[in-house]
Amino acid sequence: MPFELLGDNAKGWLETKYISPQLRLTRGNKGSLFVLTPEAEPNDPELEALLSPPPPSAPPVAVAQTKAPVLVCPAQFGTDADYAELVDGLRQRGHPVMVVPLKFTDWLRLIPASLTAEYWKGELSPEVALPFYFEGLDAATAQLQSEHGADVQIQLVGHSIGGWIARAYLGQLSAEKRAAYSALVTLGTPHAPPPEGIFRTLDQTRGLLNSVETAYPGAYHAELRYLTVGSRTVKGALDPSSLGALLATASYLPLCGDAFTEGDGITPIGCAHLDGAEQREVAAFHISFVPGSGTRLLGTPWYGSPELIDGWADFLR
Repeated sequence: MPFELLGDNAKGWLETKYISPQLRLTRGNKGSLFVLTPEAEPNDPELEALLSPPPPSAPPVAVAQTKAPVLVCPAQFGTDADYAELVDGLRQRGHPVMVVPLKFTDWLRLIPASLTAEYWKGELSPEVALPFYFEGLDAATAQLQSEHGADVQIQLVGHSIGGWIARAYLGQLSAEKRAAYSALVTLGTPHAPPPEGIFRTLDQTRGLLNSVETAYPGAYHAELRYLTVGSRTVKGALDPSSLGALLATASYLPLCGDAFTEGDGITPIGCAHLDGAEQREVAAFHISFVPGSGTRLLGTPWYGSPELIDGWADFLR
């Protein structure tokens, strides 16, 4: 490349977020995302200290699990390894906990739905696109009933899209099967479909959110207790010095039509709540792990982090 001819166009920047001792993400000013691993022996001792994991803490004291069981509904590409700290936190509060048993590759089963006319028209239904997730919910429910009794009252905790998938799942159940569940808590879930017009045509869920909200609006099932949890931690902004703010604008705009609102960095606060549900806010980021890997992000406490879980977990019985 004749860089001397490019002038200022030859300049660029990288913003790096350290993820773990083995992994870091770097985004360039042109939008490229790089996944990097540090040298085995960093030259800078301060950098080496920064990348060193904290010393292991003492194992938590076991708590008798006498409260109602909790079934965690993961975000897209999420697996049980991603929710280890949430599971531990709820178990320390006395709840038996299980994560819907999904593998990272299960999400590839969305591909056939993308080949349908409904997908391209933005009219997908959960029954067409999400049978693999519903199967996982069925399997987890059966296991909890086997371990804790057929009449157990299961409480669902849905993170991100897991929250509205749980709404769709509950809606398509018979009243008899739905009686196995007593509550739904959603964490950073985008509940409202994109506004009409151009944003509706750009809907990343291809009509799924609209389908759920149309069929089961608000806290739809009177026999269930609902809690929706959102955040105002990240305000969207066109600020090149803040990767988080830039990513938030890109997420908020298609979801609610306002790029500069507040939210958790992915879900704007205006979409995070359901009418008729108890509503709370915590100072959370949307996520603090790389989905499917269990790798933790530094400095981004999420809804299930130990310092924030008290803000909503008391709703569970």
